[in-house]
Amino acid sequence: MPVATEERETLVERLAQRIEAWGLQAPAVLLLESNKPFSFLGSQMLLLCQPIFRALGRDQGISEWADALEDRSTVEQIIRRLEAGAR
Repeated sequence: MPVATEERETLVERLAQRIEAWGLQAPAVLLLESNKPFSFLGSQMLLLCQPIFRALGRDQGISEWADALEDRSTVEQIIRRLEAGAR
């Protein structure tokens, strides 16, 4: 089931804030740009690893991220947000 636009924006904002807090905007943008074509595979890997995360008690938001990453535009949205915050 696709993630709603508002929910996707919330996910992107939370991720961008964490990346900015760590000071890793430039490496994150580079990593995201180079792996943009593989976003769908990343979403499927999250779903595959979800039982492991659940066993470790860390499965909050995994299915939402998996749904969001199925659409390559989500990665582009994260990149744009990080670039806007770096100015």
